[in-house]
Amino acid sequence: MLTLVNRLRTAAHLDRLRILGLCAHADLT
Repeated sequence: MLTLVNRLRTAAHLDRLRILGLCAHADLT
């Protein structure tokens, strides 16, 4: 059960980083 929670937490963190990266890239262009 903990592994599932960790996986979801990691996925959410990666998605957040990806969205922040896209926003930063859009600001640069």
